[in-house]
Amino acid sequence: MKPRILEICNSIKYSLQQYFTGSKLALLALAYLVSSAIISVINFLFGEVLTPLLALRPNQLWGILTYPLIHYDIQHFLVNYGNLILVHLVLILFLIYNAIAYKPGEEPPISYRMLGHTYGLTVLISGVVVPGIATYIFYMMENSRIQALGASGICYALLGYLTPYLMLLLYNVVYAYMQNPKGNRKILLTLAPTAIAAVITVLTQYTLNPLTFLGYQPQANIIAHFAGFITGLAISMPLAVAKTLETINTAAKTILKRKRRNPLHYYFEEGYEP
Repeated sequence: MKPRILEICNSIKYSLQQYFTGSKLALLALAYLVSSAIISVINFLFGEVLTPLLALRPNQLWGILTYPLIHYDIQHFLVNYGNLILVHLVLILFLIYNAIAYKPGEEPPISYRMLGHTYGLTVLISGVVVPGIATYIFYMMENSRIQALGASGICYALLGYLTPYLMLLLYNVVYAYMQNPKGNRKILLTLAPTAIAAVITVLTQYTLNPLTFLGYQPQANIIAHFAGFITGLAISMPLAVAKTLETINTAAKTILKRKRRNPLHYYFEEGYEP
């Protein structure tokens, strides 16, 4: 039992290293999120002196890159970073699932480095740039007096990013069990709680308060929420769908091979005549 636990710990260590240090984009995205938290706290401590400089305003186009670094108030900051922490916990559960399912040094169907690249793109492009541009086009070209602050676009971008991967995760758990129900029963008991916990956490974000998800509240940037979610979904969906189809194709080939166990099939396949 102890060697297996040690193996799982090594797998988790390997997956985190490959995910975050194997991709410069992932490291850059993580640095951006940490910087946002630090700058927001500094801004609150010094009377929001950085808000005029970093907010997205009609006459401050650089704000497209800097507006997630600051927040309106403590509550706004805590809500956004509470959601970001929750989404990253789900991401860690996803990596733990892969660490349990694969031995140290083995790569899952979607490599850790590729997952890291898509994570970085999701945070920086889907969570920062796209919502910023959408906010500027749909809000600020009509009203020159408003400003945009906060990292909620990143929250929804990561939510969209994780959704296809979690569907793929559940599919892989079921597929592993169907391939070998008796042999994979123990690993299923280990993987299923991880997969279910991750999926329930994300579904809670959708269903607990739909109006909050839609941003239907005072001063909420609905355009940023939707732009982040849709583009985050667009980044991860092609990879998840491609790997799901690949798994289905492999399963179909396995089933066909099992049906060819009759020696007559092999007899005629070799080109011999009876």
